[in-house]
Amino acid sequence: MNNKLKLVLILGGIFALGLSIVAFTSNSIDALVRRVRSATEAELAKPGSTAEDPLTGEEVFVGDSATKVAEVHEQAAREYDALRARSPEEREKAIAAIRRFARDPDLTVEYGATLPNPNTSGQMVEIYTASGVQYWVDPRADIVRQAFIMSPFGAMESGFLEISTEGLEAQVREFLAQNCTCFKDMEGQLELQIAEKHIEDGPAVQFFRWEVVDGEMKADEIAPFIQVGVSSKGVVVSYADFVCSAQ
Repeated sequence: MNNKLKLVLILGGIFALGLSIVAFTSNSIDALVRRVRSATEAELAKPGSTAEDPLTGEEVFVGDSATKVAEVHEQAAREYDALRARSPEEREKAIAAIRRFARDPDLTVEYGATLPNPNTSGQMVEIYTASGVQYWVDPRADIVRQAFIMSPFGAMESGFLEISTEGLEAQVREFLAQNCTCFKDMEGQLELQIAEKHIEDGPAVQFFRWEVVDGEMKADEIAPFIQVGVSSKGVVVSYADFVCSAQ
């Protein structure tokens, strides 16, 4: 474990747990907040428990204090997750969905956490990782709603020839037909936008984004969309569905 731990991360974690009480009022969560706060304050009181990071100038926990606070924080996070997560048996359906999505029946999938979906109000999302890809699964329907390669550069450097925009769009449409539950029915209500992002010393990535065009939106709101990012060599590096997931 890293022997330095930023105070801002620890205190931020306490604050986040404290706010969660509003949504998940329980003595268990209150106890978790007190435990993390108590452990943090106890280590802060020890001489030499913190030091200034020479690179960032931020005050950080160091040595044994960093280890102890990190362990308490991680244990509290696991216990907090267990309060709202499905059982491992129920999550097997999500793992099966990820294997279907990846077209790999033997894929090793690791569960990460259950969190409020930041993109869809009032819904939860389960986070999984497998072979360098992070998957966001809707636990209500056991459907992959988001996926992205966590380190896409190696995956994009494949030996395939460059593919035209038309060819990539055809590939993306086939991908959505297989993986996006409502795309076929909703496409008539969506507007396609294509954007390209160039990565230095690497292939370009094109983003095919279908946005909802009807419906009233507030000034600070983003229209629901379905988006696939694909490299110019045909490697899908990201997928997001905020249309079907909102239904």
